[in-house]
Amino acid sequence: MASRDMVGIQRFLVGRFAGNTASYYSIISPLFADEAFRIGSGSLNFESGDVAMRSSWWPIPAVVAALVAAAGIEAADPVTSDLALPAMFGDHMVLQRDIPLPVWGRGRPGEAVTVTVADRTADATVDANGYWSLRLEPLAASREPIEMRVRAASGERSFHDVLVGDVWICSGQSNMGMGIGTVPGAADVIAAADVPGMRLFRVDQQVALEPAEDCSGSWTACTPKGVLAGGGKGFSAVAYFFGREIHEASGVPIGLVGTYVGGSRCASWTSLDALRNNPLFRQTVSEFTRHVAMLPDRMRDYNERLLPEWTAVYEKRQARLQADLAAWQTASAAAEAAGQEPPPRPRPGELPRHPHQPDKDFNVPGVLFNGMVHPLIPFGIKGVIWYQGESDAYPGRDAIYRDTFTTLVTDWRGRWGQGDFPFLFVQLPNFGSKENWPVIREAQRQSLAVPATGMAVTIDVGDPQDLHPADKAPVGRRLALLARALAYGEPLVASGPTLASVEADGATMVLGFDNVGRGLVARKPGAEPDAAGEPSNFELAGADGVFHPARARIAGDRVRAESAAVPAPVRVRYAWAATPEPPVDFFNRDGLPASPFEANVGVVTGRP
Repeated sequence: MASRDMVGIQRFLVGRFAGNTASYYSIISPLFADEAFRIGSGSLNFESGDVAMRSSWWPIPAVVAALVAAAGIEAADPVTSDLALPAMFGDHMVLQRDIPLPVWGRGRPGEAVTVTVADRTADATVDANGYWSLRLEPLAASREPIEMRVRAASGERSFHDVLVGDVWICSGQSNMGMGIGTVPGAADVIAAADVPGMRLFRVDQQVALEPAEDCSGSWTACTPKGVLAGGGKGFSAVAYFFGREIHEASGVPIGLVGTYVGGSRCASWTSLDALRNNPLFRQTVSEFTRHVAMLPDRMRDYNERLLPEWTAVYEKRQARLQADLAAWQTASAAAEAAGQEPPPRPRPGELPRHPHQPDKDFNVPGVLFNGMVHPLIPFGIKGVIWYQGESDAYPGRDAIYRDTFTTLVTDWRGRWGQGDFPFLFVQLPNFGSKENWPVIREAQRQSLAVPATGMAVTIDVGDPQDLHPADKAPVGRRLALLARALAYGEPLVASGPTLASVEADGATMVLGFDNVGRGLVARKPGAEPDAAGEPSNFELAGADGVFHPARARIAGDRVRAESAAVPAPVRVRYAWAATPEPPVDFFNRDGLPASPFEANVGVVTGRP
């Protein structure tokens, strides 16, 4: 059997079972294991992350098709589908202004599709595979609601209350995902969240082994009810504060697309193609390959052993609890009749952790890109904000984080095809004592070498005791400052001091900085900002690589640092701790903190 036929059969299976992985593994996996359906002998060959089959081994396609039909699993035939558009197109959406506007979907092969938005109209013809796409001429920003109409012989769709402005993708892990209901004074913040010019779209969590065609989610208006839509504690607080600030500053409608998963790694959000193209990620790609190879057995173990065992324990505990409650009610009634205190109400015992469902594992490389980013492309956007890194602060992943993250940035930009759109990210805040934390921060700082990126420094607004600091307003506002400067061209100071040069002057390190703003200052507790002060948390090292505390002094737009223990310094670092102690006090006079860093004399990375 030709390899192209094998790939076609694999795609047939993926298409038939899309969104129904439990059925896929319960029906097709036993078939793979059944000798009766093998042709010759051989085994699965998981190469390059695709399920390619050796030519001597493959389930008979007709049998597979029969099993699919016998299972009663319905799957729309993509080649005969009526007119349909992805979930990103809907009532209350924001369309990106000032760019040729991409619109795409499905239909019946050969039929004409016409899209009209305001006074713009464009046509397309559905191809042989059931796809169509077109681009409308650019639209100017508009706060006045308009309609989009999509017409074809097989159907018509109309989308109402559509605005034209700027669309921002808001992605990352739990600190991006923390809802507006978790912030200090949440009730007042939510009550004030009536912003007619802002719209919200939250992508529902889904993992996918192949790039997904669509996602689940819908646009909502930004209202006190809308910011809480979708469950949890509502829409991303960071994204909300960011969007509100740039909406008020720019005066144009803002659409925020939240696609985030708590605990996720950077590689999960990066396409497998991008990872495969860099030998550095060979081990990362192999994680995906192993996951695919082991998934049928792991799903079988989950369905046949782990889940039934957990369910048995749960049901036994529930039955015991109900019996205890019945006995308690009887005892309470007797105590009340006797004028005595009732016994304490029984509490449910602690259940064992619910077993992890293997096909929902979101920390497999590529699967969140496939499920939660790919369906958004090429919807027109202004840029991206990103808050992630905590789950990569572990040995091995921290060392390659700069490469992983910059690969993600380049990959997303290339796939969207809108050039170097602004990509703004949050540097990890002060928290805990993990030695990997500063390594991730330095990788993030060095990522500023990628054009049109910006970094919000949060080393002063974290919580040393809490991985998830509650106050997300400063984070959103600092991202908004970066957007206002990079994306909207406002002449403002958008960042705290960032290292620009490192020179040795005898026993003294002389450090130069970008983003000085109105001047460098040391901000000591209870004192006025001091332009000639001595900021804390500087360290120097000589050729032996051992760091020692240094005395630092601001001198104009430079800092001079020295240590009696290091007569010939060659390396310097600042705030190199998960939680610097004392708290950081090195800022510009505009109130923005300096980024932590580590650098050698004459070598400064992290500058575009």
